[in-house]
Amino acid sequence: MMRYALLRGGLILAVVVLIGVPASAQDSSEDPTGRWWEQRFSLGIGGVSTRFSTTYEEIRRDEGHRHFVSLEGDLGFPASETVPQFDLLVRIGKKSYISVDWNRFKRSRTLLDLEGSIHIGDLEIQAGADVDAWFNVSDFDISYGHSYYVREKVRIIAKFGLYVMDLDAGVRAEGDLTLGDVAFTGTYEIGTSLIIPVPLVGVIFDFDISKRWTFMGSVEFMYLPVSDITAEALRTKIYIRYAFSRTVGITFGVSHFAIEVIEDTKDTLSTIAYTMNGVYGGLSFRF
Repeated sequence: MMRYALLRGGLILAVVVLIGVPASAQDSSEDPTGRWWEQRFSLGIGGVSTRFSTTYEEIRRDEGHRHFVSLEGDLGFPASETVPQFDLLVRIGKKSYISVDWNRFKRSRTLLDLEGSIHIGDLEIQAGADVDAWFNVSDFDISYGHSYYVREKVRIIAKFGLYVMDLDAGVRAEGDLTLGDVAFTGTYEIGTSLIIPVPLVGVIFDFDISKRWTFMGSVEFMYLPVSDITAEALRTKIYIRYAFSRTVGITFGVSHFAIEVIEDTKDTLSTIAYTMNGVYGGLSFRF
């Protein structure tokens, strides 16, 4: 996954730079909405209309069973949902910044008196069973950024910091079940709950297209191979901001986030992977 993530991120960053450099060379009069480099705070509040693709795999070495489930394909989770998003950028020096990004989503589905059977790898849930499934994520990152390239209308910020994900996911079935070749009536559950801190590096790029329009792009990579957990992720954003005044503006654009988390313990190997591709819209404030 990381190899393709790096390729996508590099291509996106190249497009951003190629678009931005010619625009930054154009002459313009002074911006009546205020210069961003003189403002100390940048706050964004909005939401992403997201299309999900989510899979969970669990191999229980002690039992010799494998379970694999697609939340959208096997359990009928809605593929499209809206996820709130919050981001803050604070200038702490002439070229130094602290940024914070946060979002949270809770996804769950209950299937009572199942009409047909469901196969989750070696587990077969028979018709008439009750199924509860959930996939909840709360994540944030805090990063330090430094402007290594600043011109009249352009800035490029390199950032590094920490991404933290609080994840709780699982499937619980109650009724007539078959595990491997063994049929039984009862309850069976698979799932995991993790809090994962992952190092983050990235680049933020923006430039003023005109007096009121600003183009913004970012590429961020996250990777952590520690102990029994390996996590890797890519996040990209391409936004346009329109300034109504010196302080208030509206921002819209597209975003992509993909992550894979592997937990490898003595008894269990779990792999969670999901992607979020969406359209963002929200208000932005600069002070």
